Amino acid sequence: MNKFCLTGEDGQVCLSIDYLSCGPEGCDCRGTVTLSSWSLRAEGKAWFTTADLVRFAGALRTCCEKLEGEARFATHRENLTLQVIFDRTNGSLTIQGTFRETPADGNELRFHIHADQSFIGIDSSTVKLGATPA
Repeated sequence: MNKFCLTGEDGQVCLSIDYLSCGPEGCDCRGTVTLSSWSLRAEGKAWFTTADLVRFAGALRTCCEKLEGEARFATHRENLTLQVIFDRTNGSLTIQGTFRETPADGNELRFHIHADQSFIGIDSSTVKLGATPA
């Protein structure tokens, strides 16, 4: 299983790839979202493409290099939305977003996870925030 996590001082969002279906235009993914923010916990399915992940990783890399800006990610059905916002003035960043197990049911968990520059790291192949990809 491939997985990446965004980890902060008070929580973590992880997205695993459980199934890939690849064609000439790329790969569609079915995955699992696990979220913890303070005492709240959630888990559910998500559908996205590898191209979505590549765009998000590129935006994160740019933000990490400049220590400012924001990177956004959303699944196909928008049951998971993520925004990583970098604040150069105080060296902090916020991981925020929403999670809905079923987008049509109206139940939504909004989360804000705080971090600082010590949570940021870049290597030659991936952007990492907090814990390294598993």
